[in-house]
Amino acid sequence: MSLFNRRTWFLSCFLVAFLFRPAGAFALPLTTINSSSSTDLVHIVQKMGEAQGISFERVSDDKDMFWRKMIEEDGIDVPVAVEGRVLASYAGHQNVFGYLTGDGLFQELLGTPDYHRLGQHFDPTRFNESDFTPLGINLPSGQWFELALRSTTTSGSILTWSSNPEANSDGLDHMVTWVNSQNRFHYIVGFEDLRGTNADRDFNDFVVELRYIYDGPTPVPTPEPGTLALLGLGLGGLVWLQRRKRLGS
Repeated sequence: MSLFNRRTWFLSCFLVAFLFRPAGAFALPLTTINSSSSTDLVHIVQKMGEAQGISFERVSDDKDMFWRKMIEEDGIDVPVAVEGRVLASYAGHQNVFGYLTGDGLFQELLGTPDYHRLGQHFDPTRFNESDFTPLGINLPSGQWFELALRSTTTSGSILTWSSNPEANSDGLDHMVTWVNSQNRFHYIVGFEDLRGTNADRDFNDFVVELRYIYDGPTPVPTPEPGTLALLGLGLGGLVWLQRRKRLGS
């Protein structure tokens, strides 16, 4: 194979890989979590880990945008319902935790608790195993979805924040995640309920502990006609360059 043919081959492979790469294929830096005038989210995660005798590790922000329920391929013998419990909600807004369906509709799973709000001290000893509630995620097994927070402001406006920054009106990340270092189906997620870069960005406005759920990279999308057209133009250009090189020689 000539040097030019090798270059053409490598360029073709790169073009195909680039156009069909999953969104979020390139790792993102971790979203910064600011200190809070109430209880810091990092403190909540650490205290919950100590109370359970486990450690939680921060999840990369390109790995917590999409989620799915546990399925047989995860090594389970029988279906297991996703479970969750609210750990804290240090917010002035009325917040509700849920998920977004394929058509973008919000489905409620857990509401704002009466405890651990605003200036109250976080106490991990008040929780027990019975606090976990089965979450009715009515989606087919293996289907990816976005976790979300629906926030009602003091003026009555309703904002919905997704685990996928691209779905948010301000384009920012509104959810950060920790995973149990010994169990990849056990998480703590924290939400920011204020819009824009002027928000406090403390991510303790709604904190949820989840089990029997799985995060992952962005699902590989089905190529759109525009993407296929770009691929055809790119490959066609490479062929034209190769023919031109041959004629010139």
